[in-house]
Amino acid sequence: MKFLKKKNRGNIFSEEAGQASAVFRLMVDAIIGFAILMIIVSALTYFNDLRIRTSLSEFNSLVESAVNSPDGKIVESNSLVFSKGQGFSSQSMQAITGVPASCFLFKTNLSFVDVGNGLYIEIRQNTETKVYAQCLEASLGSCDNSTCEICCIISFGKKIA
Repeated sequence: MKFLKKKNRGNIFSEEAGQASAVFRLMVDAIIGFAILMIIVSALTYFNDLRIRTSLSEFNSLVESAVNSPDGKIVESNSLVFSKGQGFSSQSMQAITGVPASCFLFKTNLSFVDVGNGLYIEIRQNTETKVYAQCLEASLGSCDNSTCEICCIISFGKKIA
């Protein structure tokens, strides 16, 4: 009997040590899992920000391309990514191109994009859409403003007719 009691007592201590080891291992695994999750979230955030910056650069190139060839040809972008709260105005287009702000008109058919009198556009939710730009020489009679040499329409999501 003494042999069995001693054997049982040894197993009790082994089980307690095993349980403590399992809890420690679980805690270490949780910390490693959390670290991996943080790395993945950081990578996703970085690549989303990169897509937005790339889209902004492509948008600027699209507008410059349309202004540099005011022949009425519609310039179409790839799908561009815009973030909530991002906006563009005719003044920002003037800063990019040098064409007076009054010579730009914004249009859209997207319900989550606000257009203020055609002079600015504001994105109300994260979105991915195509942008179209068309510029014409004022001598073709396409401008309402007589001070413009070039008139441009920039449309978000809606192809220019």
